[in-house]
Amino acid sequence: MTGASNEIFFRASGRNFFIKGLAGGGLILSGTLRDEDFADIDAGRVNWSRTRSRIKAGNFGDPSRMAIASIDVGYQGRPLSVAPRFRWGVFAGYTYWNEVSDGYGSLTQPLPDAAPKALASVNAAMAAGGDDKDPFELSPPGIVELPGNLRVIRNNRIWHGPRLGIELAHPLTDSLTLKAEFAFLPALMLHDRDSHFIDGGPMPSHLIDGWGIGTQSQVALEWQALDNLKLGVGFRYWQARMTSGSMRAPDERGKAPIDKYTSDRMGGFAELTYAF
Repeated sequence: MTGASNEIFFRASGRNFFIKGLAGGGLILSGTLRDEDFADIDAGRVNWSRTRSRIKAGNFGDPSRMAIASIDVGYQGRPLSVAPRFRWGVFAGYTYWNEVSDGYGSLTQPLPDAAPKALASVNAAMAAGGDDKDPFELSPPGIVELPGNLRVIRNNRIWHGPRLGIELAHPLTDSLTLKAEFAFLPALMLHDRDSHFIDGGPMPSHLIDGWGIGTQSQVALEWQALDNLKLGVGFRYWQARMTSGSMRAPDERGKAPIDKYTSDRMGGFAELTYAF
């Protein structure tokens, strides 16, 4: 997925301590959403449905979007005797990361040879459970099942939790400074809500909840343009990975374990800092 966002940040310090934070949001402009369904048979866990939808900003009032926020308190370390201009600090805080992506249209994708057997087991389980829905059918790859102007799927995921980190700054010249920040997220909570608008069932259609870990890092080059004004450019990379979690339908109590769930966010940024 690709997107664009705006952020606002602040930092206040006194003696050797500081508090800082940021908040921002924007639109997810493009991308691809792959929806897959699996069944456990004697051949293992087999994919019996695989479609691809186009992600776009979509509805102006309820678009694909993202939002981030964090707040930290920290300690500014004393200068090192071997590098008196080098600055460092440590911090602890809380972070929040939300992405809402809407998939439009549906294009079928190739399936494994065991897909018919997996699908048969799904339909048999539905019939045995008294489900009155029509049985599912396999579609050959390359079939446009739903047009590209129709919103089919929404995925809304939230990661949030504490973070522990270190920040570094080294002046390259009197006006240029290289800065870096690294944070470890030891106990992330994940809440994922997956809504299928065409099925006609309850929404969200699937609920995923779990725990995970992650990292947040960024580097930036900062230029002292005026006494109170700094300009900077940099690059940021965030990663979150589930360590334990499960999925369930909203009208069912049973849960299925999740084997793998990861999120990555990366991109460049430009910043303007004014000191009061």
